[in-house]
Amino acid sequence: DAAHQFPPSGGFGVNAGLADAHNVATKIGLIKAGVLHSSSLAEYDHERRPVVNTAMKTALDNYKRGLIPAKILGLDRGRLAT
Repeated sequence: DAAHQFPPSGGFGVNAGLADAHNVATKIGLIKAGVLHSSSLAEYDHERRPVVNTAMKTALDNYKRGLIPAKILGLDRGRLAT
């Protein structure tokens, strides 16, 4: 999804996007039902940012671990580019 720029390792961009959409859709539904005040939308970034930061760290860690076998075989990016 356009809002999250993660390596594709683990599908965390799509997972974060789906969770974000669920979170905001739930809030909007509760606001329309009169259960929440519209000011609760201001909490969105505060609630979601830690989750997305964790997803980003996990995706980057997965990506880096995925490069280890190539590096062991001498196929790391730095060597291929030269």
